[in-house]
Amino acid sequence: MTNQGQVIAESAIQFVRLLPAPPDKTWTFLTEPARVAEWYGEGVIETREGGKVELMGGHIRGVVTGWRPQQFFAHTWNVFAPGETISGWPVSYLEFALAPEADQTRLTLTHRPIPERMQPQTMMGWHTFLDMLEAATGGRPVGTRSDTMKKNAALRRRSQQSAKVRTMEDYGKRIDAHTVRFERLLPGPVEKIWAYLTDGKKRGEWFAAGDLPAKVGDTFEMRIKHSDLSPNKSAPPEQFKQMDITGHRATEKLLALEPMHRLAYTFGHDHPPASEVEFVLTPEGDKVRLTLIHRKVPDRAYAVNVSGGWHSHLAILQDKAEGKVPPPFWDVWRETENSYEQRYD
Repeated sequence: MTNQGQVIAESAIQFVRLLPAPPDKTWTFLTEPARVAEWYGEGVIETREGGKVELMGGHIRGVVTGWRPQQFFAHTWNVFAPGETISGWPVSYLEFALAPEADQTRLTLTHRPIPERMQPQTMMGWHTFLDMLEAATGGRPVGTRSDTMKKNAALRRRSQQSAKVRTMEDYGKRIDAHTVRFERLLPGPVEKIWAYLTDGKKRGEWFAAGDLPAKVGDTFEMRIKHSDLSPNKSAPPEQFKQMDITGHRATEKLLALEPMHRLAYTFGHDHPPASEVEFVLTPEGDKVRLTLIHRKVPDRAYAVNVSGGWHSHLAILQDKAEGKVPPPFWDVWRETENSYEQRYD
């Protein structure tokens, strides 16, 4: 015991999701009971600070602590068993912060404090519910909680087999029928990450070498040999053996070049169907958020194929940016093999 105050560290969990709807629409899915029921469960939310929150038939109860329409919604969170008037669980706090991003919404969910013993299941629960919210806001069929959680549990088991598949949030998202999206938070500064995208030699350390042209609209050559991406080697899969021996060359067209911020070029320009890939860098403190968007993807099979590739290449980039020696590319690729077949509806 001490008369002096003390600092007590408490754990929080946080998710950041880009949802396929503007903030005004996303807000309704967080605060209007009929819309909340589409992805979370039936309940009551009184739309004011101090208002009552009851979800899942009273299983979750709380009080609204923050209410800024289309920007911020927060409430206390407590778990009640049927018939209980006093919960046996400690109270926690849930926050939803919304920020517009083009015609979409960047949603940040923060839940605190979460006891250590409850963190894995709480993470899995919110991951599942946010998958369902993403489907609902995008107008896609919302699967059952049980089916969505089983799918995520399978992906989680695969991710735990290797440090390279760091979290389920590393997985790409198929945000519509012709677009996939990845995000990574990399160590800064932004100049370092920009060099990994635009310097032909440094890009060749994690993806494909080749100097960019002098101006937008010109073509350039990219060269890739997967076995050269790490000093550590492993045998390639049977279907890629010849390509791994000879490497692969492609001619692409530069579509955008905004220093330290945005790079875009064609993907498969000389081998249709052609698509387009865009990289956007956003500084966040001493880190840099890399957003990769692959557009004009012709079909689901193509999306599955390129997503497994991007997932693996970004894992190599993460190691390079952190000053680590990456494992063999093909070992990384095998860790996510078939994951996107399961993940993309």
